[in-house]
Amino acid sequence: MNDDFPQAELKLVPLSIESTECRVPENLTLLQCFQYLKTYPIMMGGFCWNADCRTCEVVVQRGSEPERTVLSCQTAVVPGMTILKMTDKLRFCLKDLLSVRSSNR
Repeated sequence: MNDDFPQAELKLVPLSIESTECRVPENLTLLQCFQYLKTYPIMMGGFCWNADCRTCEVVVQRGSEPERTVLSCQTAVVPGMTILKMTDKLRFCLKDLLSVRSSNR
């Protein structure tokens, strides 16, 4: 390890994805957070990452705020955010995460 460079401290924030509780890095878009959680499926999912394909659309809610439909490639994660619904393509890419976490309850 090179001691000339300080190690960045990764701060994780809570995110709920269809009732599955996760911790993801702050200051990322939701799609980047999904990639942090399931790198290969998201990387190979064919997402455009620039709002053209709309296949990363999710319905989010924070606290008592109203639900909003947003593109996960354009929306920053906020601590305590809940993903209520997502496209079938996103759900397929995250299926192992969602089924594993749900079955551990």
